[in-house]
Amino acid sequence: MSTAVSFHSQFLGNNPFYQEADYESKLKADFNVEKALPIAFQESLIHKIGRIAFYIFSIIVFPIGIFNFIHWVGGKFIVRSSSPTKMGCSADHAYQLRKRFDPKEKWKVKRFSLPIDEAGTKIDVSIVGRIETLANKRWLINCDGNQSFYENTLQQFNKDNISRKDFKRLLKLTDSNAILFNYPDVGASEGSGRKDLEKAYKTILNFVESDKGLDAEEVISFHTSLGGGVKAAIVEEHEFKPSKKYVYVENQVFDTLSNAIGDHVSRLLQPISHLFFWDMDAVKGSKSLKVPEIILQRGDVSQYTEIHDSEKILGDGLVSKTNNLAKRLLDDPTVDRTKKKFIATNEDHGKELKEPEFLAKQILSFL
Repeated sequence: MSTAVSFHSQFLGNNPFYQEADYESKLKADFNVEKALPIAFQESLIHKIGRIAFYIFSIIVFPIGIFNFIHWVGGKFIVRSSSPTKMGCSADHAYQLRKRFDPKEKWKVKRFSLPIDEAGTKIDVSIVGRIETLANKRWLINCDGNQSFYENTLQQFNKDNISRKDFKRLLKLTDSNAILFNYPDVGASEGSGRKDLEKAYKTILNFVESDKGLDAEEVISFHTSLGGGVKAAIVEEHEFKPSKKYVYVENQVFDTLSNAIGDHVSRLLQPISHLFFWDMDAVKGSKSLKVPEIILQRGDVSQYTEIHDSEKILGDGLVSKTNNLAKRLLDDPTVDRTKKKFIATNEDHGKELKEPEFLAKQILSFL
């Protein structure tokens, strides 16, 4: 991609990618590539060699190598989709899903890669939208949980889909397009470690905002579970554009990753997550957020309900009743709620959104 031509102009402008005569065959060919596709600019071999040399040095030299190794092992434990066989899936699960993908006629898809650093470390990305919305500059970033592959979400747009349809429904109700990506070390995405996870989200957000990228005017950033932690450190320092509109959505997000590990695995692992820099503070990120935010958490309700205190908050089967983002914010008198909405939902962790219509209405109220 030339620096003189934006991604939006090149692929979504007067001659959009889905109107190319070979669109379907090209999409199929791109999805049949197991590794990440080439990035859209010339990589620097010197930077790449420097990165490789650093890792070799880190492994050899004590204690840097030990630290990095334990941090990497921690990542395998926390981002479970980086080890699909431990989830009962094939090692090439993401690739197998892509190979079988056949998009519905109304939904158009494009796969590409983005670099998250100067060394050219790539994350695997796809965009999806309807013909009537792809040029409207309203984009939803999907930042998923720790057992997720974007290819699973993409199946909702498959002709043969017989499973959940909530994400597709939400896009349609909000007239949005989506950008999907796999975390580093998941599927075809490269990299590893907490910093690379955060760099991946920052890369996606910058790409969506930039006039050289998707040039979005309205940004919906949707985070489920781990996704709420991944974005936390980035939004603390990100300079949101005053000319653009934003809505952040937090779905079933923990307060801190260390508390989630303590609740779900063992309290003994909490100090280890701090020691090896695997903690994420979703509360701190939310309190620093300067744009509208919607927080969803399982509650003692029969239907989606806006709430103003934590009385009805429940655990969702993974995130506990006490250590979740919604409760921590609702119980904190220092939180500015001017731009926040809290919604009690009635589904367990990772399950299909039962009322995307309700959520869509709340999102649109901020745009």
